[in-house]
Amino acid sequence: SSAADMAYWMLVHLGGGQYDGVQLMTPETHELMWTRAFPDRLSGADLAHGFMTRPYYGYATYGHGGATSAFYTNMVLVPDLGLGIFVSQNATGDRGLVEELPDLIVQRLATADHGIAETTTDEALAERASDYAGSFMNNRRSFTRFEKLFASAATASVAPGDDGSVVVSSSGNTVRYAPVVGADDTYQDRYGNRIVFGRDDSGRVRYYTGVMGVHSMEKIGGLESPNSLIAVFVIATLFSITTWLGVLWRRGAPAQHTGVGAALNVADAAATVVYLAFLISTAWAIAAISSATAADFVNYPPTSFTVMRGIGLLLFLVCVAAALSLWPAWRSSGWTVFRKVHHTFFVLSLVAVASMILRWNVVFASTAI
Repeated sequence: SSAADMAYWMLVHLGGGQYDGVQLMTPETHELMWTRAFPDRLSGADLAHGFMTRPYYGYATYGHGGATSAFYTNMVLVPDLGLGIFVSQNATGDRGLVEELPDLIVQRLATADHGIAETTTDEALAERASDYAGSFMNNRRSFTRFEKLFASAATASVAPGDDGSVVVSSSGNTVRYAPVVGADDTYQDRYGNRIVFGRDDSGRVRYYTGVMGVHSMEKIGGLESPNSLIAVFVIATLFSITTWLGVLWRRGAPAQHTGVGAALNVADAAATVVYLAFLISTAWAIAAISSATAADFVNYPPTSFTVMRGIGLLLFLVCVAAALSLWPAWRSSGWTVFRKVHHTFFVLSLVAVASMILRWNVVFASTAI
C-alpha cells in the first residue's frame, strides 16, 4: 500500500469508522476492533483484533508493525491526539527509524498533563524483584512441529537489580526496567516501554508479556530449557572425543577384549561418526534458516532440513541400540573396568541426546506446511 492510501485508512479509524461523511462501519464494530484481548496485562501492551495497543506517554496507542526480508514498516494511531503515523523503509539493516520515529512524534505532541508513567527504585523492592528471576522462552513458536528446535534460541533471562528493578537480557541486548508506581508486576524502561509479569493461582511468576503486545515469554527450567539441550550435546561431544582418543590410544596395544568387546569398539566408533554427522547437518540447517528469504519457503522444507532429520532418526536408533549394549559390555566384553565405566557414561550421554532430539521434535514430527 502507498503512504497516501494508508493515510486515508488511518483517518477512517481515527474517525471511529467514519470518513468524509461516509460511515464504513458502526461505532460499535469499531469499538470492538479496539477492545483489548487479554485481561491479565491491563497496565501493559496487548492485542486488539490485530492492532497492537500499548500505553505510551499516558496515551493509548494502536497500530501494527511488519517486515519482510526487504523492508520494515510501522503504523501507530493515537486517538486522543487525533494522530496517525505511517513509516516504511526499503531496507532491513536498522529498525531505528520505524520503531523510534512514532514515539518521538508522540513525545513532541504530548500535552503537559501527559508523560511517561512514574517509576520507583527502592532497595526494599529487591526481594520482590527476585520473584521474576529466571530463564524465559518466547511463546511465539512451534510446540508440536519440527521447527520447535529452532525456537530454542528465542530466549531471555531476567535478573533482579539491587534497587528493585529487573534487567532483561535477550539477543545480545540488555534493558533495565523499573517498577511502575500503582501497577502490580509492571515494569517500564526509560522510554516508557512496559513488560507485565503474570502469575499462576499459587502466586508464582510464570511468564511476562512483551513491549509490543504480540509476544509472551514463558518461564522455563529443567529439561524444557535450551541450556539443558546445550549441556547434553556438550557432554555427548566430550565423550565422543574421548571415545576416539581411546581408539587412538589402543592402536598397536595388546588386545584387552573378547569378540563381543571388539564388536562394541567398532559400534562405539560408528556411533561417534553418526553423532558428528548430526552436528554437521544441524549446523547446515541453522545456517540455511538463518539466511533464508521469503522465496526460499516456496520449496519448504529445504534439503538441509531433510538431511538433518534423516541423520537425526539414524542417531536416535543408534542411541537406542547403544543403551542395549550396556549388558554385554559389562558381562562379556573383556574390557577393563575403566573402559566399561567410560562406555557406560558415553551410552548415557547418547540416551540423553535421544531424549532431547525427541523432546525438541527433531524426529517423529511434521514439517509439512
